[in-house]
Amino acid sequence: MKHIFIINPAAGKDREKKWLCDAIDAAAKKLNIETEKYFTRGEGDAYLFAKKVKESGEKARLYACGGDGTLNEVVNGVGISENVSVGCVPCGTGNDFVKNFSDKSAFLDIEKQLMGDDVKIDLIETMGKYSVNICNLGFDADVAGGMKKFKRLPLVNGSMAYTMAVVVGLINKLGFRASFVFDGEKKFERDIMLMAVGNGICYGGGYYGTPEAKIDDGLLDVCIVRKISKLKILDLIKVYKKGKHVGNEKLKDIIDYFRCKTVLVKAEKPFNLSYDGEIAVTDEAEIKIIGGGLKFCNPLKLKERTENNEDLVCKF
Repeated sequence: MKHIFIINPAAGKDREKKWLCDAIDAAAKKLNIETEKYFTRGEGDAYLFAKKVKESGEKARLYACGGDGTLNEVVNGVGISENVSVGCVPCGTGNDFVKNFSDKSAFLDIEKQLMGDDVKIDLIETMGKYSVNICNLGFDADVAGGMKKFKRLPLVNGSMAYTMAVVVGLINKLGFRASFVFDGEKKFERDIMLMAVGNGICYGGGYYGTPEAKIDDGLLDVCIVRKISKLKILDLIKVYKKGKHVGNEKLKDIIDYFRCKTVLVKAEKPFNLSYDGEIAVTDEAEIKIIGGGLKFCNPLKLKERTENNEDLVCKF
C-alpha cells in the first residue's frame, strides 16, 4: 500500500512544515515503510490529486496535511472507495475534525499514523459534495464565507477568524424563512437564524454546534436556532461555542436538537450552504448521511495491538 502525504504549503507556518517533512522521513525510516510527499499548488489541487489516485485503482492511503479545507478536498477526491483510505495530519489554522477523537495529539504522531488501522466513518453528502464534519446554513454559513477571508490575515487563527466574521455578520440582516423535511416525514416551516447538521461535533475553529454527534452512528445531528434579535445572539454565542445550548432550559424556546438521516431544505431566496467551510449558494438542498462511507486512518487504533495498548482504540 502506498502512503502519500498531501501537504498544503499554505497551511500553518514554515517551521511546522519543516517539522512535518522531517517527521515523515524519520518515521518512514524507523518503520521501513516507503512514503511519498505531494505538495499542493493551489486551491482544488488536493482534490484532483486524490481523485487521480483513486481512479488509478492502486491501494493507497492519502494523508491530508493541512487544515479542514485540505481534508475536505482529499475526502471529496476519494469519496466512497475500496482502494483508498484517508488520513488527517492537522497542521492548518482550523483543525476541528480531529476534535471528534479522544486524543488529538496522536494525529501529529507520524509513526502512529503509518501504523494506524482503517476504520469506517460516516460521510455527509449534499449538493453533490461530501463532508466529514458539519454542514450549516444561515448565519453560520454567512460567517464561514467571511472566515475564509480573515484566515488569510497574519496572526489570525481559526477561532479568531470565526469570531471576527461573526461580528461582521451581525451587521447584516439575520435569518431567513424556509421549509424543512426530515427523513421524508417530519415537516415544518419557520424563520431560523442558523441550522447546523453534524456528523462531527465542532466547527468554526472551536464552536461545538452539534456536541452530541458521533462520526460512526449513521445519523445526522441537527441543531436549529430560531430567529432571534441581535442583542440575544451575543449571549447565545457564548453558550453555543461551548456546546452548552443542547438541553439548556433557558434556550428551549429557540433551540431544536434531534437526529435523522436526511434533511431537505427549501427557501424562497438563495442562501449560503457551508460544507466543512466550503460555500455553495442555493435555494434548495438535501443533506443526507452515508453510513460508513469513508475509510479513515485512525492513529488511535493500531494495526498490531496487544493487551497493553488496547486502550489506544478511539472512543467515538
